Amino acid sequence: MDISYFLDKMASFSGTAVVDSGAEYSFQDILAEYESAKSLLENNSVPDGAVVSVLADFKPLSIAMILALIQKNAVIVPIAPSIKNLEAFLKISQSEYLINLQTSRPTVQARKEAVSHPMLLDLKQHEKPGLILFSSGTTGEPKAALHDLSLLLEKFKKPGKCLSTVSFLLFDHIGGFNTMMHTLVNGGMIVTLKTRTADEVCSYIEKYKLQLLPASPTFINLIILNKTYEKYDLSSLQIITYGTEPMPETTLKTMHRLFPDIKLKQTYGVSEVGIVPTKSESSESLWLKLGG
Repeated sequence: MDISYFLDKMASFSGTAVVDSGAEYSFQDILAEYESAKSLLENNSVPDGAVVSVLADFKPLSIAMILALIQKNAVIVPIAPSIKNLEAFLKISQSEYLINLQTSRPTVQARKEAVSHPMLLDLKQHEKPGLILFSSGTTGEPKAALHDLSLLLEKFKKPGKCLSTVSFLLFDHIGGFNTMMHTLVNGGMIVTLKTRTADEVCSYIEKYKLQLLPASPTFINLIILNKTYEKYDLSSLQIITYGTEPMPETTLKTMHRLFPDIKLKQTYGVSEVGIVPTKSESSESLWLKLGG
């Protein structure tokens, strides 16, 4: 897939694209990592259209690797380091390669896995990139959802708000992928997290003057109960988006009372469908409209 639109957009931005472990990386640094990712794939003879699992978190090289795999029409399987049943994920997705970016030096492992699923074969035949995400179901084996990335990426060609944010949602979450692509293509900044604690997130909001916080209701409740908001300056925040689980009305109203100038927006997305456009009635209302 031709990703020149995304590369050209990133090349046009100055400033910081990613902050990782205190180090700041510009958009040009990400593009340099993109070249490194392409070389890694080439040196390990990863063919176009392969099904490739990527074990990583939001780092400059892992972001660049996603872009390089899209360019090669690969079917990408992002896997967070916290996953316990890695082998099951690899088998279900029929991954032909495993790229581990969590080691000191990136490794590429070829797997003896035959791709037989008709949907995967269809993407290969039509030379289209794909994205496999696993749902967070509580029963049975993990369930995989396959997206045609050529369709999923179309919405990012429409200009959006340039916002700085944290990588709260994980690398293998549809919301995490959505945040990553939207932020980079619109010239925003992503700050990576290590522990995802309330103190870490709020300290980064204060330090880097972050504007967007994608979070879960549980996390928002922790900020309220622990009064973490009193320890840090959160005045730069413009939007808090929440989803992944039901929001208690008391939590929402309390957050709105504490931060009346911050827009609280409910989001909705599932692994099988992606992120659906939403409209909230107000920052203190749980009413939600789905669709455009």
